[in-house]
Amino acid sequence: MKVKTVGYLKKNAAKLDLAEPILVMRNGIPVCAIESYDAWQERDNSIVLLKLLTLSEQDKTEGKVFSKKQLLAGLL
Repeated sequence: MKVKTVGYLKKNAAKLDLAEPILVMRNGIPVCAIESYDAWQERDNSIVLLKLLTLSEQDKTEGKVFSKKQLLAGLL
């Protein structure tokens, strides 16, 4: 991750290279992170998949599952 200042961001906003995320600092304190839309979307999709996995594991633990036979019977 690249580290840049707020001043650098103001001067170079139009030509930022977002191949890797940028951590923006002000007075030595991180204030925000900038990443490409594609990277953000990929990360967001990963989070959604992890949530679904967690929910499915909870359902399995609680016995909220169907056998293949039950599933097919419900579809017909």
